[in-house]
Amino acid sequence: MRTDARRNREELLRAARALFVERGADVALEAVAQRAGVSIATLYRNFPDRSALVRAIVLEGIGSMDRAARRARDGLAEDPAGAWRTFVETAAGLQAGVLMPMLVPMLPDLATDPELRRARDAVVDAVRDLVAAAQRRGQVRSDVAADEILLLIMAIARPLPALPQEHVPEFIDRALAVAVAGLRPGSGPALPGRPVAMRVPGEECADRPGE
Repeated sequence: MRTDARRNREELLRAARALFVERGADVALEAVAQRAGVSIATLYRNFPDRSALVRAIVLEGIGSMDRAARRARDGLAEDPAGAWRTFVETAAGLQAGVLMPMLVPMLPDLATDPELRRARDAVVDAVRDLVAAAQRRGQVRSDVAADEILLLIMAIARPLPALPQEHVPEFIDRALAVAVAGLRPGSGPALPGRPVAMRVPGEECADRPGE
């Protein structure tokens, strides 16, 4: 792919993510092209329809989470606290808690699409490996599972209707700091119940290995 074509595609994905967060996934594709600074024809050359755009955003988000988890795992040896905190902040910045609930229902083949399955399995493994390594490094308590941590981050990063928009970024920063502190070993009594796991639509909910 040529440099300009790659740049256009990246700008379209960036614009679509921002507009989906701001206005919802039914925003006009013309608005996406305008925000990206390209023509609607350029958008359709990259993404033939809305479903293709949504699929690309989901794949991009999964890939970004995967890379963040692997970078953090590599950084734990040198700076355990810093690497773990950076992952939590990066994961929140992906705004999966906002995007995934609106985008996943638009992908009926999510559970059977081979590329999506491979990407999802890879990020699950990467986050599990990171959490296990962070637990060994004393950054994460032993009675919490990787899926629960992702769900917590996603919940924190969602917009809060009762909170004025200008205060949302500050609240998210503070809430993430509270979460990081609460995940440290010795931060409180044992958690009640069993670890919970996320489920992909179309798949049976099963216990994860090692949980």
